[in-house]
Amino acid sequence: MRPNERYVLRALIKEFGGQCIEGEDPPDAYILNGNKRIAVEVSALVEQLQDENGKLYSRLNDDAPAKNLAEKIESDIGENIPYGTHIFLVLKTPIRQIRKTQALIGDEIIKMIKTGDLQKENKFLDNDISISVFTGWGDYTPKIGCAISTRYSSSNIYENTKRMLGERIETKNKKRNIKPDNTEYWLALFNHYWIADEESYQLAYRSLGVEHDFDKILIVNGYQQVYVLNKTSQDGESTKNKST
Repeated sequence: MRPNERYVLRALIKEFGGQCIEGEDPPDAYILNGNKRIAVEVSALVEQLQDENGKLYSRLNDDAPAKNLAEKIESDIGENIPYGTHIFLVLKTPIRQIRKTQALIGDEIIKMIKTGDLQKENKFLDNDISISVFTGWGDYTPKIGCAISTRYSSSNIYENTKRMLGERIETKNKKRNIKPDNTEYWLALFNHYWIADEESYQLAYRSLGVEHDFDKILIVNGYQQVYVLNKTSQDGESTKNKST
């Protein structure tokens, strides 16, 4: 079971009680609570980017190589960064020619430390990179940190939220593995898109009107708070297949 899945399941146990056992993938797990055996499918809500050709892809496809780049630069030059000095990079993804760019950024950081430059914005092989040098930080690790921006991110939070949520519900609904001893089937989604809150997802869910067979769709945030999207209507009928 992956770390994100364990994190989400711990949040659900904290919120609803019971104990967790691993599932067959699908589902990822079962929550045993009294006489209930609840199947739980865990997934993530990640911003979907659209490249210049109109192709959609997960932002993690760009963010992961960028984070890895910062880690590799520290591995290459970390011993040459003096005690108390910290480097902060702003990387615009997708990064082109990663290996060559990695070497060029490392060389530039060493030059800045030697010359005392504290801030530089430059193009490295057509990659826009900002480098900041901070001193007096003491024994701070990692020595090189980064923030990531993207060329293809949309500022429309509502449309981003609808796209992410609709794709996850439809994809996971097709993969449900129903067994007769399941009393309920939940879809739990970890929110990587932190600028969208509970109200954003509730609004997106209502406007989507997507049909599904999950008894609960839940959003789990970075504070292990749990929100139920398809809440029960006032007459007691589940809203799981309805737009409200």
